[in-house]
Amino acid sequence: MINILCALRAEAEEIIKKYRLKKIHDKPFEIFISNDVRLIISGIGKVNAAGATAFILSDLDIDFNSTDIFINFGICGALQKEYVVGELILCNKVLDYEMRKSFFTDILIDYGLYEASIQTINNLDEQYDFLEDLVDMEASAAFKIASKFLYTHQIYVLKIVSDLVYEKSNERISRGFVKNLVKNKIETIINFVDVTESFLKNNPPFFQREDLELIEEVSNSLKLTFSQQEQLKNAYCFYKSQNRCEPAFLKDYLIIKPENSKERNVIFDQIKHQLYS
Repeated sequence: MINILCALRAEAEEIIKKYRLKKIHDKPFEIFISNDVRLIISGIGKVNAAGATAFILSDLDIDFNSTDIFINFGICGALQKEYVVGELILCNKVLDYEMRKSFFTDILIDYGLYEASIQTINNLDEQYDFLEDLVDMEASAAFKIASKFLYTHQIYVLKIVSDLVYEKSNERISRGFVKNLVKNKIETIINFVDVTESFLKNNPPFFQREDLELIEEVSNSLKLTFSQQEQLKNAYCFYKSQNRCEPAFLKDYLIIKPENSKERNVIFDQIKHQLYS
């Protein structure tokens, strides 16, 4: 199932039209569906994004080999001068500005799109530091909640630059302007979805029984926390997608017994570095 979250109706209308989605809900959120696509309109802000993400993903089975995907799609502001209005950006890092918590995506395919980082803030009218490339008000909340239902290789943040924050313009963005931005990129957006769905369906399952056994053995040997185990699964998945084989070097860590949590964390960081290299 393809699950898409947009904050605004104007962001969603071209997608609704392209997939011929039918409206099935008004409350608590507008939801549009077809056989294999669901789109939810959350409203602006982190709270709305979190609620809508949980609402639309709550019926999914949590399975690393699932072909379900979640996309937070919408407009964003550019904080750096190398980005211009109308560019479609695939976000590789999401920062919750107020919490100072970062989320990293697992982009397994070369889509030929610009990649950038994005920070999510509570209020666009307040002053804030430019810590990342882009800014919005939903991505971090959507990503955080989606990661409770899906793995990071199934979660995507796709944004279109609608305004240049670095120019400090106070010009309001119209509904028609947003719709036109999306219309100009709709074929690229649909292709992104198709390529992602095809990749997950046509590649062998990321995890065979042997993979899960190795991950469990390494986790037990190093006494990894639950969070670290989930990170290990994601990193393992990335390695397999890039190399088409299991990371045999992980077996070397089965004989290592860290003496404390600090030592464990150092070893775990080494493992992640090897898997993502």
